[in-house]
Amino acid sequence: MSSVVIIKDSFDELPKALAFIAASHRKVCIVTDENVSKLYAEPVISSVEALENHTFIYEIKPGESSKNPETVHCIYDFLIENRFNRDDYVIALGGGVVGDVAGFAASTFKRGLHFIQVPTTLLAMIDSSIGGKTGVNYHGLKNVIGSFCFPKLIYINKNVLSSLPEVERANGMAELIKTGILSSNGFNPEIEKCIDFKKLITAEDPDDEHKRHILNFGHTIGHALEEYYGYAQKHGQCVALGMICALDISASRGWISSELVDELRDVLAQNGLKTCIRIPDPLKISELCHSDKKIQNNRIQFILLKGMGNPVIAEDVTDEEILKSLEAINE
Repeated sequence: MSSVVIIKDSFDELPKALAFIAASHRKVCIVTDENVSKLYAEPVISSVEALENHTFIYEIKPGESSKNPETVHCIYDFLIENRFNRDDYVIALGGGVVGDVAGFAASTFKRGLHFIQVPTTLLAMIDSSIGGKTGVNYHGLKNVIGSFCFPKLIYINKNVLSSLPEVERANGMAELIKTGILSSNGFNPEIEKCIDFKKLITAEDPDDEHKRHILNFGHTIGHALEEYYGYAQKHGQCVALGMICALDISASRGWISSELVDELRDVLAQNGLKTCIRIPDPLKISELCHSDKKIQNNRIQFILLKGMGNPVIAEDVTDEEILKSLEAINE
């Protein structure tokens, strides 16, 4: 289930990486979005075709609106039309949405094609491309349909981060800060340390049965906020707000100091992330938490903290605690 992870500052080593996993003389479908395609499709296509592969490209619309079963069905149709078989490859070239959609299609088409991740956003590099999770939204519910699809290769070109819009950089910084808190590497860990931490946790719990749940820090309320705002708010922004709520609950229980909550707020703000948002109906957020896929034994699962690097899986968070924590982020 482990993936080969290669971190470089260009795409120059991609042909060698593909050769290492024997990705040659095959059909290869590069799934990307319209924005990323203009920037990086050409060097990736050249790298794939250097190994005498037959390359196809499938573009989706950018953004969360493409993360649905309909997009996956369109990819199925494209793969059928071009006669892809189980020994062929799908490459996700893009951010988290592209990776989720392409990975889910690859894992389910003919019971699984070979899959490669070439992430182009900070969030995808340090989080969504690592660990094999894929998921699409359904009836407004976040990642409610998904699969595990461990890529054979994750090729990271850090140089592409220079082309990220500021909003996307901030989106990724939320997950980077989250990882630093969980790993006790501080609020601004290096990309490599984030990747190593997630690889370590997912290797210990590849099927997401227990320990891996700590990676959902900030995500219970974060996902509820995404659904509440109809995905108009970025994932990272919602996770940032969810982390504040989780720390507020932790502080209310006496597990951490209120100073740590304030410190997190300052760090998030310094990285272009909002620390409060208008919530006209907090009760609706609490209700959406009960629809989260992380429900265990009919209980909402929260990741709380007893200190930096000391996450706690809690299944006893009450609706009252949720509503009180929302006061900490409500404008």
